Amino acid sequence: MAQANEAAPGTLGWHVETNLQNSAITQQQRNRVMHQARLISDTLTAPRNGPRSILVIAAGAAPDLRLIPPGIVRPGDRFVLTDVDPDALELAEQRLGPLNDVTTSVSGNVFRALPKLAELGPFDLVLVNGLYDYLNDRAAVRLTEAVLTRLCRPGGTFYFSSITSGNPFRWSLEYLMDWSVIERDEPAVRALLPGCDVSVVHDPTGLALLTHVRTRRG
Repeated sequence: MAQANEAAPGTLGWHVETNLQNSAITQQQRNRVMHQARLISDTLTAPRNGPRSILVIAAGAAPDLRLIPPGIVRPGDRFVLTDVDPDALELAEQRLGPLNDVTTSVSGNVFRALPKLAELGPFDLVLVNGLYDYLNDRAAVRLTEAVLTRLCRPGGTFYFSSITSGNPFRWSLEYLMDWSVIERDEPAVRALLPGCDVSVVHDPTGLALLTHVRTRRG
């Protein structure tokens, strides 16, 4: 996110890092975070009858939440962050500042954390950034169904992002960084959401699919 290169200048590692940091494959990740920040801001500023509740799954250090202006948070609004890495949530706590007062963190595997997350819901907006890149279809369907039936408020929004198929940087990720992800095209993403009101768009690089699902009102 910060585009920091900590390798020794002039080394092979420095040149590889510089190339990748300025490439579309890293820009798409920054685009995802910026898009999530806009969704959070839109949810908080939309006309409403009461407080808003937002859940971020695979939150990491919450770079999206840190981008929103604290002034748009109104009394009663609350955020829930969950991640398998407790250190990431601890870093989020260190960096969120005043937003910590309205933020709850739940660490652990998201499937095991579902009962706790359901207790903290329902949510007007549920965001998942990048986790679908590592879930096979069975796990992706399981998480999707859980979000739509147990976590999202009727009329709320579920959003997730994923790497699209045909990623030209795949060799760089796999052979230079030992980083493998599951790629899906738009039909494969829609297959995870049969019967849902779905909007799928590409980020500006064309490498990430941004999927928005509007849940049915009760």
